[in-house]
Amino acid sequence: MHQFSARLFRGRPQRIRVKFLRPMLLSLLLLMGCTVGATRGMPFKLEVATSYEGQLPCASCPGVLWQLDMWPDGRFHLRQEYLDRNAVNGRIGQWRYEAAQQRLVLLASGHDRVFLSVVGADELRLLDRTGESIESELNYGLRRQAVFDTSEFAISLRGEFRYFADAASFTDCASGFRYPVIMGENFLELERGYLAQKLGAGKPWTIRIDAQILNEQAMEGEGPPQSVLIEGFSADVEKACSYREKAAP
Repeated sequence: MHQFSARLFRGRPQRIRVKFLRPMLLSLLLLMGCTVGATRGMPFKLEVATSYEGQLPCASCPGVLWQLDMWPDGRFHLRQEYLDRNAVNGRIGQWRYEAAQQRLVLLASGHDRVFLSVVGADELRLLDRTGESIESELNYGLRRQAVFDTSEFAISLRGEFRYFADAASFTDCASGFRYPVIMGENFLELERGYLAQKLGAGKPWTIRIDAQILNEQAMEGEGPPQSVLIEGFSADVEKACSYREKAAP
């Protein structure tokens, strides 16, 4: 009986292994498939303010340093520094995520749309002007930074200026974000222009400005750390801004 059982077992090892390995392999493959699918199809979600940086190609300079600051409320700042040119461009606007294409779209007034592919949680990749992939061996990627550090830059904006009780603010039309205004050299002229409109204290005055976005508080110890220093302005006769105002980050 013992010898018969041993012979019977020795004669069935292949069948036994296949019988038990098939469901195990199938389960493993299904698990792998689900994990990859979840990674590729995972929607882009921003829980906290985040900075992405990278040096991207430039047709007539060594490169362009990009810093993209993004807030969960859909607002962004983009700073682009052209190496060896002493030139910096700045944009402020709204970003949105397009799940079907797994890409971000940056929308800023007066600028073309910028498309970025969501490669993963820590990397974005610049797409062409139509939102398609750029076939190149050059680096078009932006990497997520461990520390959120907002950039400073010069910019021209259209928005609403308000002044009330010795406090001034400027609300950008494109992003809807309100910045405290630093009382610099040109502030007295700006204040006089506002009062001449006879709008009433705290009412909005639509203007265009040349300004600096600075990581400074407009009033010592008060307000958000990011403010606007207005260096030049002009009245805007167009219709008032249409936006949804954002709270300070």
